[in-house]
Amino acid sequence: MSEQEFNQQLEWATVNEQHLTATLQWLRLKLQQCTPAQGQAEPPQQEVTDEPPSGWFKRKSSNSQTSAKQLPPPNLSDDEEIEQAAQLMAEIEQNEPPPALLILAQRLALSRFEQQLLALCVAMALDTRFARLCALAQDDINKPYPTFALAFALFDDPDWSALSPHAPLRHWRLLEINQPGVQPLTSAALGADERIVNYLKGLNYLDDRLTPLLDPLQSDGYSGETLPRSQQQVVDKMLEYLRASSGHDSVPVIELLGHDTASKRLIAGQVASALGLSLQTMNVNMLPAQMGDFETFTRLWQRESLLMPLALYIQLDSATDAEKAQLKRFLERSNGVVFVDLDDSKTETVRNRLSVEINKPTPEEQEQIWRDALQGQASEQPQRLAEQFSFSQSEIKRLAKATVATLSRNETEPSPLMDRALWHACRIAARAGMEQLAQRIDIKADWEQLVLPPEQTTLLHQITDQVAQRSRVYEEWGFREQMNRGLGINALFAGESGTGKTMAAEVIANALALDLYRIDLSSVVSKYIGETEKNLRKLFD
Repeated sequence: MSEQEFNQQLEWATVNEQHLTATLQWLRLKLQQCTPAQGQAEPPQQEVTDEPPSGWFKRKSSNSQTSAKQLPPPNLSDDEEIEQAAQLMAEIEQNEPPPALLILAQRLALSRFEQQLLALCVAMALDTRFARLCALAQDDINKPYPTFALAFALFDDPDWSALSPHAPLRHWRLLEINQPGVQPLTSAALGADERIVNYLKGLNYLDDRLTPLLDPLQSDGYSGETLPRSQQQVVDKMLEYLRASSGHDSVPVIELLGHDTASKRLIAGQVASALGLSLQTMNVNMLPAQMGDFETFTRLWQRESLLMPLALYIQLDSATDAEKAQLKRFLERSNGVVFVDLDDSKTETVRNRLSVEINKPTPEEQEQIWRDALQGQASEQPQRLAEQFSFSQSEIKRLAKATVATLSRNETEPSPLMDRALWHACRIAARAGMEQLAQRIDIKADWEQLVLPPEQTTLLHQITDQVAQRSRVYEEWGFREQMNRGLGINALFAGESGTGKTMAAEVIANALALDLYRIDLSSVVSKYIGETEKNLRKLFD
């Protein structure tokens, strides 16, 4: 936060506190005015004398009657004082930005009567003296709390519709209503939600009922992160679409398609940062299953997204049909910016959506990211790394930073060992998820141990050279721009058991410094629809 922003925030906090103080004073005067005439000067009592009666009845004293005009005036609050307090409130409300109560009213569509009723409930939490004033105003010592009935008597232009469950006060859970048994709603005790009390005091934070279900996505690196061109184009497209839909009743859900979760999070963070939003993440299985809890969560999230600059990132990890149905109900009622992480477009979310394919940076972009991350170290390695391994931008920077830091910590010049260290780090990172579907073979065989006829040996050398030089063919000679398939290299080894097929594969993998995996089809093929395709994608993507 810059010094100017800090001063602006401090100035607003001062204005908000002045408005809250003026509001409490106005409410205090209104309650005092509404209080029945307790403690007023009682009419003078008739003086009893020992004077004998005259006739059948006691003689009336000339001073025994006191006219109404002679009684002291009722002890009511001064209307002018109330008017002055109201004018002070109105003057403070002209500030920009306005006090928190007006911001809340604008965003949640509160009427003037609803604002006043909410302010009365907040006053109870801020000043304990209001409990006595409420009891006196209702002429009932057992009611030291606000009620709808008190608000109807206290404020001008009361609105009965404010009691409706669909009205803002109850819909957004701004009030807490204590209504035991058959007590009428109008006489039930009212209190302000703790989150709302703090909001009017100038404290804006995520409701603590949501924090166990949500995790903030650290966006510090996203605002200043420079994306590759291919991903920046996706961000620009999403921003254009969201800004065009601004002001409409419903904001489209952003479906992020693809298998690179890291790139999805990076792009979602960039979009949220550009819109000035704080991105919260949640797995779909964290959605409450019980309808009451689900309703509370949905309304609280809608309320928080109106009171705070928030966006939501929902990830579907092996979601069940019930969880997908619950997600659809949530998205249909959500009006904020929501990103949904999907593996494919087969999962239906809502009708109003924007589906965007998210891919990792291209090999050329990955090469440039490697060069920038290494800052000139291992100058020949970025091209090989980008061709052999496919990582997201954040993963590349993490690997480069960790490798350079490790070499520096060992007090070794990074240049001689950088190539091998980077390659080894990438091999380990690429193993993620493979161990569950395939068996990694411990490579030991090399060219010296392989005994084959010259023709087969030459063919294996050709395969090795083709893999090693494919970067030159695809990138430098431009073949990648002319075709989008057939860029892999497949070799079929045929022969009887024990003839050295696995050993030949070990030799090639050892020469290229790559891992070798043996895949058991029984762990890949599944009887469940879509699982086989998903497993194959984990292996080969």
